[in-house]
Parts: sequence; C-alpha cells; structure tokens
Amino acid sequence: MLYHRSPNSRRKKYMISYEEEIKRFKPSLDVDQIEDAIAKVDLTDMNDIMTSLIEEAIKHKKDESAK
Repeated sequence: MLYHRSPNSRRKKYMISYEEEIKRFKPSLDVDQIEDAIAKVDLTDMNDIMTSLIEEAIKHKKDESAK
C-alpha cells in the first residue's frame, strides 16, 4: 500500500495496479546493446577539438614570449 499526500488533503491510500505498470513497462537495454551504442559514438571529434585548443594555446604562449 502506498501513501500520497496532496497539498489540500490528508494522506490517501492507494493500491498499485500491476496490470497498468506492466503495460507501461519498457525494458532497459541489454549490456551488449549498450556496448554497441557506446562503440558507435565518435569520440575523435572531441579529441580533435582538445588537440586543436592545446596547440593554439601553445602557439599563443610562444608568440607572447617572443615579444
């Protein structure tokens, strides 16, 4: 039995409808499906961005120290 308290009333008891819960149930991905989804993500883009930012920062620092 679950309890629910609304702002304008006292606690109300209500029963869970297992049939409704089963209808709304959506299974989570299996581990294999999750691994496949993660493997398909292209992380090289983020790596390329970080490499570019680091190279620019090094170049900027060298330019400033040359002045």
